[in-house]
Amino acid sequence: MFMAVFFERLKRSFNSVRSKILLPIREDISLNFGYLKKHLADRAGFMIFYFALGALLTLITQNKSLSVFGNKVLGEQIGISTITLMLAGSAILACITYMFYRTEEPQNGTFLWCYDVLRRVVDIGADLCLIFICITAIPFLFSSDHPSLLTILLGYGSLLLVFVVMTYIPTFALNTRKRMRSVTFGILSTSVIVVVLVFLYAAASYK
Repeated sequence: MFMAVFFERLKRSFNSVRSKILLPIREDISLNFGYLKKHLADRAGFMIFYFALGALLTLITQNKSLSVFGNKVLGEQIGISTITLMLAGSAILACITYMFYRTEEPQNGTFLWCYDVLRRVVDIGADLCLIFICITAIPFLFSSDHPSLLTILLGYGSLLLVFVVMTYIPTFALNTRKRMRSVTFGILSTSVIVVVLVFLYAAASYK
């Protein structure tokens, strides 16, 4: 009887904490979804251009080298490594940027400068994800040596996920900073930066 009551209270406490953690994240994602749609709409022109470029490559060279090119983009040689590096860099930059954030207005010049750099970095990273997807889509479909479905799903799925995360980083960092004291956020940011640097070191050392 005692154990049943104990576990019931533990379950309620867990659900309460989980809702407090997940609810703000859901609200952030909902608010950021509008920016995500705007980002895609603003990039429609270059997405069409790279789709067309991929189609032109397909028409010019109808051979398996198109598939090789696509695999390189979705592999470690061109695409995923570049995107991973930009994602890690964006996480570090977001932590540094919002260490300078002040809850009162106006913001100091250092924060505004860092925020401008952060926004440019995440926009470029998100754009690269879209470019890699667009330029390889048609070559993959029409190449004589078709890549496996698993390769396409993993590659495109990873790029789409990183695209969403990159556009969401500034909003998430801002709302996290607003909910924390500067000292707490500084400790959290330092921990995140250390983890990211260790990850980059491990990735660079991997053979």
